Amino acid sequence: METITCRRELRKFVVGKVLDVGIKDAFFWGGRKPDNVVGLDLKNYGFTDVIGDARALPFKDKSFDTVVMTEVIEHIPPEDRDRVIQELQRVARKIIIISAPSREEINLHDNEEFNPHWRNPEWLFDLQSFVSLVQKFRGRKRVFRISNKFYEGFGAVIFL
Repeated sequence: METITCRRELRKFVVGKVLDVGIKDAFFWGGRKPDNVVGLDLKNYGFTDVIGDARALPFKDKSFDTVVMTEVIEHIPPEDRDRVIQELQRVARKIIIISAPSREEINLHDNEEFNPHWRNPEWLFDLQSFVSLVQKFRGRKRVFRISNKFYEGFGAVIFL
């Protein structure tokens, strides 16, 4: 498995028209959302173009060449994740990119007033559970370890 230092390194796999599910602060895009990206989130964070839920994406089938969902799946209850996978596959034509933090202590730091990972740390991933999640997608898959001094996690590119 290849190791990368930041989920932004997965941008090299992005093609065409893009949906970013859970765009929030546009971290994946370096804080600047490109013109070819539609940002979706549960509420308007400034980069949000469409307010919506990953469990019921408000788009037609195959609307986007690439669908990106980074650092979101761990906030979705495990019983809803299969529905989210179906929705991502439904709206994507070519590529799906996902990432999620690991269960490593580094991701459970308490130096923030609000850290949602403390609420449901069991929703975070180890390598086996992330790979199991990725295997639910159809298509060819490439899994990455994401590691730096501030973060440990996993990423995947799914080629439909």
